Amino acid sequence: MTQHITRQATTYAIPFRLDTEVPKRDQIRLDVALSVELAEFRVVRLPAGFVTDFHSVPPILWSIWPPYNTKTNLAAMVHDYLYMHWEQYVQDYPLLDGLSWKDARHYADDAFLELMDQFSPDTPVRNYMYYVAVRLFGAPNWARFRVGAATPKGKLRPV
Repeated sequence: MTQHITRQATTYAIPFRLDTEVPKRDQIRLDVALSVELAEFRVVRLPAGFVTDFHSVPPILWSIWPPYNTKTNLAAMVHDYLYMHWEQYVQDYPLLDGLSWKDARHYADDAFLELMDQFSPDTPVRNYMYYVAVRLFGAPNWARFRVGAATPKGKLRPV
């Protein structure tokens, strides 16, 4: 079973499981597959069992940027998926495969802001603060997940 979240949706409920088997204590595991519609009719498909920590915020900043926010957790989950599984996502959208690494990361970050604005339109300043934070500090995570990602010719892609 897959749960579909469209561009017209204004609310969502995501079945997840608290699981002692996840790698970090602040992570959860999706119980069902999700398909989330983005702009231009593109759909991100998160598989059941996908593990996320929502907003990756250092504890010292939790009073400013909470790591969990019911209105923006979906955006954070999709952002995590795109960072971790960009190569799988672009299999559905071959035109995106030609993007430079900089542009691909920008695409993932823009999807994050788009979904935050969709489900939390009453907090545009906070949404933008989260967006700026991933633009400024997300590069190491993007690079970490790109290391070892093979090109169609089997060569390692540059970080």
